[in-house]
Amino acid sequence: MINLLRNQIKTILFLSSYTFLFVIFILKNLSNPYLVYTLIAIILLSNVILFISIKRCKALADEFIKIKSVENINSVNSAYLVTYIIPFLAIDFTNIADISSLVLLFAVLAFLYIKSDMIYVNPILNFIGYNLIEIRTDKDDKLILITTEKSKTQLGKIKFRRLTDSILVG
Repeated sequence: MINLLRNQIKTILFLSSYTFLFVIFILKNLSNPYLVYTLIAIILLSNVILFISIKRCKALADEFIKIKSVENINSVNSAYLVTYIIPFLAIDFTNIADISSLVLLFAVLAFLYIKSDMIYVNPILNFIGYNLIEIRTDKDDKLILITTEKSKTQLGKIKFRRLTDSILVG
């Protein structure tokens, strides 16, 4: 059950990470109401669930961990920007081959990002004020901490809740 929930939150994180790309698709395809409404629904649903999940995790934080080292990794989001080139490749949303190709691309990206636990690479998190911090624990575990608090970037003990096995919210 817990793994199913973690896979669901990973999927939500993945979808929300493409919010800005979906907005670009909407702007380029205003004449296609089905696409526009579908993308708006995905944007709203994924971001509302993301926001609630992170707020809930933060509120339920009940574990402590000792930090040995920290590194701000907000810059990983810049690599994500490459995917924002996609809408400028003249995708025709009335052509089934273009739609199928795009769906396949997103399916492969989703699989890779979810399987490799890179779902924290999400520009929306930065946009709403969260920082991504790679921490190394006193047990030498390497984890990602999603936090709004600058004080969490210092060495010492932090209070957190696990979002996934390697991603914490604190």
